[in-house]
Parts: sequence; structure tokens; C-alpha cells
Amino acid sequence: MRIDSVVSLLFLLAGLAATPAISQDTAGSETRKPPSVITAVSVAERADGVKVEVSFSKSVQAEVSTLDHPDRLVFDFPECELANPSQRLTVNSGSVIAVRAAQFSLVPPIARLVIDLNTAVDHEEMYVGNKLVIKLSSPGVAPRPAPASGENEATPDNQPPPRKSDRAVPKPSENAIPNPTPKASVPPASDKPPASTAQPHAYALLDKARALTISDLEPFEAKAKAGDPESETTLALAYHAGTLLKQDDAEALRLLQPAANRGFVAAEEAMGIFCQSGFGMPPDKAQAVSWYTKAAQHGSIDAATDLALMYSTGDSIPKDLAKAATWFRKAAEAGDSTSQLNLAALYHRGEGVPKDDAQPSSGSPKPRTRACFRRSWN
Repeated sequence: MRIDSVVSLLFLLAGLAATPAISQDTAGSETRKPPSVITAVSVAERADGVKVEVSFSKSVQAEVSTLDHPDRLVFDFPECELANPSQRLTVNSGSVIAVRAAQFSLVPPIARLVIDLNTAVDHEEMYVGNKLVIKLSSPGVAPRPAPASGENEATPDNQPPPRKSDRAVPKPSENAIPNPTPKASVPPASDKPPASTAQPHAYALLDKARALTISDLEPFEAKAKAGDPESETTLALAYHAGTLLKQDDAEALRLLQPAANRGFVAAEEAMGIFCQSGFGMPPDKAQAVSWYTKAAQHGSIDAATDLALMYSTGDSIPKDLAKAATWFRKAAEAGDSTSQLNLAALYHRGEGVPKDDAQPSSGSPKPRTRACFRRSWN
């Protein structure tokens, strides 16, 4: 037999040997089942709580996890897609703030349902045909009061209300972020924060981050890489919230740092919150004071209030009720109801200021809701 004939025969045999494997791969792809589809999400308020129903084109078993800071239930549905790109149903009933659905992963397809809560609650899951029924029990009592503890409660626009005070000044907001920059000195009592700029605050960008969809991510990432501070901050808070992206406070800090260093107010606020609460880092209260001070000097009412709360309680820093009163006054004059209430409490007790029950707290406080990075959160 000629050599070229032997070579041809070898190639022929190799081709025949490979044929079954190719056929198997083809058969595998042809028999791969199409993903299930979430066709509808509905919410019903009941006397004993809230019922959430998720309907599928074919049954899917959820992977369920409970998260806190903020409290929420997360249901991941493998090999599942959404009929609509993203959905958000505002609830504000019992302990349920909202129900959101988004495509968490494209390859492999994973749909995610998130139930935002103002406090952790018991729930039941029941599969009925191609439908998942989630029952969340009612707290059974009126919302918790917010006296000296300053714990947050849910409000109609999905945010906890301002911290309040009756006898003792509330504990500081449980929010924060780190930064290896020098500690800033606290401004003297005569300093006033400049008028608020048009920049969004951290709480507004946190809400924006929670509403991001997969189609939003690419342009946000491109702008963040280009150094746009609002995009950096929003993307950072998306990592912190862990709704669409994997929860990663270290990556959130990496994105926040340059935006804060450039004086972007929302990033400065967020850095103060991360530092105070120890998100992605050990708590650093001195750095929290530094970032809150910078943000307050740039016009942040929220930062001025958080700074006053830290001084009023001595949150790992020397307690100084006079400085607390100074910062409460600045925020109260700008219309912050939390600071108005706390300033009135200080005057009533004569702490940091002369006792004066006639001293107004900048008029009757008008409730102003504030989202927090952590609810008792997010």
C-alpha cells in the first residue's frame, strides 16, 4: 500500500471516530430545554400580612437567601428569564416595602426576585403548579416607636422616617465608608455649611442604584471608568446594595474613593456612612467625622445631621453636646426635621445650649423621610 493511501485511511478512521462525539454534542444542544419564564408577579395585601405570587411558564425551584443591611428576601430562579426586563411593585404594607424582579444573569439565565423589608419577618413558600406563593406574616403590632434609640421605621415612599428623640438624643445613623485621608478638624461654631448644591445626595443615589437593570450597567460602568463621579458613586452603591450585582463593599469603596476625593458630595456622605458602620472595612469613627464634615461643608444636610448625632452620643469620639447643637442647628435651619427635633430636645434639657423651652426648633418639624444604608434598613 502506498504511503499516501495509508495517510488517507488514517484520516478517514479518525473522522469516523469523531463522528459519534459530534453527533452527541449536537443531540445535546438540540435536546437542551428552553428556560422557564416568569410571566407575572403580583402582590396582595391580607389581614395577616402580604402575599406575593410568582407565575412561571413551567415550574422552577427557587434558591432563597435572607439578607440584612437592609433586610430583604432574595429568590434566585435558575434557568429562568423574565417576560419583562425589570419590574418594581411598591407595597408599603406591614413589613414589606417593595417587590422587585430583574434578570440577575444572562448566561446561565437566572432571574431574581427581591422583597424589600423594613424589618426581618417570617415567611412561607408554597408551590402550586407553575406558581410560587410567598406569604409574609404581619408584624401584628403598630410600628415601633423611635425614641432615644433612633431606630428607623418604614414610610410610604420606601424609606425609614427621620430619627427622633424624646429624652436622649438618638443614636447615630448606621451608615458609613473608609478612607485613608487625614482627619479633618471640626469647624468652629461660626462656620456655616454653604447652600446645598444641585448634586444628588447619597440616599437618592442608593435608590437609583437599587433600580438599575442589566441594560443600565454597561453605560454606568463606562462612565465610571471615564471618571464621572455620579456614575462611580451609583455603581458603588449598587455593589453595596447587592441587588443586581454581587454584594461587594470592597469594590464599592474602590469606586467611592476617587469620587469623594474630587469633592462629590454624595460620595463624601457615603464614605462617612461606610466608615461609621464598617462597610468593607473595620469601623473608623474618626474618618467618619472627617467625611461627614467635608460633606456638610459642601452643603449636605444629611451629613451635618449624622455628624451632630455622632457628637451627641459620643460614638467612639469625645462626646460634645455643644458641637452637636451647632450641627443640629445648621441642619435644622435648612429644614431637616431630625435635627429640628433633636435641637429642641437639647434646649429642653439644657444640654450643650442654655435650657430654654421657648426656643423654637426652626418651626414645627415637617417630617422628611431619609433612606438609610442600614435599616433596623439596604
